[in-house]
Amino acid sequence: MAVSAPKEVEATSAPRVGWRDAVIGFAAIAAGSQIIPRAVLPVAVNHDLAWLPAYAAHAWLVLVPIYWLVVLERGFPLGRLQRGTLRPWAIAWTVLGLLALGIGIALVRSGQPVAVGDAVSPGVTTIIMLLLFQGGLVGLSEEFAFRGLVQSGLNAGLRFGFAFGSREVRLGTLLTATLVALLRAFPLASQSAVLTATEVVIAFGTSLVAGQIYDETDNLWGAVVLHSVYNLGFALPLLLTLH
Repeated sequence: MAVSAPKEVEATSAPRVGWRDAVIGFAAIAAGSQIIPRAVLPVAVNHDLAWLPAYAAHAWLVLVPIYWLVVLERGFPLGRLQRGTLRPWAIAWTVLGLLALGIGIALVRSGQPVAVGDAVSPGVTTIIMLLLFQGGLVGLSEEFAFRGLVQSGLNAGLRFGFAFGSREVRLGTLLTATLVALLRAFPLASQSAVLTATEVVIAFGTSLVAGQIYDETDNLWGAVVLHSVYNLGFALPLLLTLH
């Protein structure tokens, strides 16, 4: 495995995030994603709002990169919602979307339970809220937090990567995929071990794919769409079994 220098980041008038931003940002993301859902869980149980812990946690994930962008004025590549710039993402959207749908169907057929909150009985409203969450908020929040803030910051500080043929995987991209996968292990106490293990493995693979394409295109919106398509494909069969 050869080591090569990464491509240079194009000049911009706004300061880019660095490795310190990535470390501090990830610490804030990890702490909030564990503390906030537990803090709002009693409210969710008492008021039959199974979707509330997930929404609260991902609202925090949105606020962290927004703080860097707006308050600290330290940015990362966003790209634009244009056909030409999104074209490289099209294959990943299709392949990972179908893969996620297949995994979701397989888990349903295996009879694996899906927890949405302790002592909460899901109804139609809850399922709709969770589908909106999977198809919208989660992709936006996690991609801005992990792909935008953490990955961009780590790659700015870790100035090398690994060459695989004509492709280069940067160390910050690999580390970000690992961190994303590790965070998926924490729901083990509230959902089945099989579901958690599946999420950890798939999270690493999808995060690495999204991170690699993001490095090559500098288009974060493509990653947001990819994340949303994958989550919907994975969650739709599982959520439909809750009612």
